[in-house]
Amino acid sequence: HREHGKCKHHQPIVQQTQRIVFVPKHGSIHLSAVVDHSVGDTQIAWSKNGVLLGAGALTLTDDARVSVYQKDRKHFLAIVNATDSDDGTYKMIVQGMNVEADFEVRITSDPVAIESDECPSGERACKSGHCLPVSQFCDRRAQCPDGDDEENCSG
Repeated sequence: HREHGKCKHHQPIVQQTQRIVFVPKHGSIHLSAVVDHSVGDTQIAWSKNGVLLGAGALTLTDDARVSVYQKDRKHFLAIVNATDSDDGTYKMIVQGMNVEADFEVRITSDPVAIESDECPSGERACKSGHCLPVSQFCDRRAQCPDGDDEENCSG
């Protein structure tokens, strides 16, 4: 790494609010960082697994749960109604500066899961609160009002 040891005074410093974020399922993910010493108007991009989620204050994904925004030098990525598929590594990239920061998002099973409280034994809740027999989840037919009984199915 040829730049090691050389101090670049124009290199922005990214101060992450939290590097590892634990979020309950169906909760909200909030990633944020302050970018310091930026030269002029630095563009920030957010990505996950190489897929661009947003740049600056512009959300670039079709996923309506995702939003990116900025307040002064603090940049934010928010995802509401978190699902297991949101688990993973997110990158915040200071474009053109070769500076990036990784955020680890861990989706946890919500201890007060609606499945346990509001549905009879052998049934699970849709996000809408409707109860369905467990056998109807991941059967390739959407029965929940918003189709979430077919989300996060392996295979």
